[in-house]
Amino acid sequence: MIDNDAIIIRLFISALKRVVFDWFKSLPNGSINSWVDLDTWFLFRFYEDDIEVTVDKFLSTVQKGGEAVRNYIERFQNLSF
Repeated sequence: MIDNDAIIIRLFISALKRVVFDWFKSLPNGSINSWVDLDTWFLFRFYEDDIEVTVDKFLSTVQKGGEAVRNYIERFQNLSF
């Protein structure tokens, strides 16, 4: 029988996209053994309660010279994480 942690982790992983999925793939092998492990790693990487992203920050984020459109879009999306 599969335990609840395994089910929750698989559902979580299946919902990951782009930046978050790349982050997940970069985790060290064996670092996730439970939902609590994944939750801890995820919050450590993506949750910062002291950073405020303002409208000015979004509007001032422009594509850099020579930067690929895909990289610019990912950098822009990262502002919300």
